[in-house]
Amino acid sequence: MTFTSAATLQLVLTQSGSQVTGTWTLTFANAAQNDGGTVSGTINGSSLSANLQPTVSTACADTVSATLSGTQMTGTIASNVCSNGFGTTPLTLNKQ
Repeated sequence: MTFTSAATLQLVLTQSGSQVTGTWTLTFANAAQNDGGTVSGTINGSSLSANLQPTVSTACADTVSATLSGTQMTGTIASNVCSNGFGTTPLTLNKQ
């Protein structure tokens, strides 16, 4: 799958100690590109490192590396683990 536009990533996270779990949803203008799944990762200080596993087994898993400052996380999302991955892209998430 080739992504052709900006998307909205929603993470719903629960933290227990340094462990983070939850769900994610990626929404595009073209609904055929939408995806979602589960999140697992760790928090070390203000740094988040997480894996996004899709519910569709043929989709690529992604990794997020971000730093929390106030109510905003900035970093990268990468999909480099499969042949149709999109590479690494900047990421900004705002707490809602």
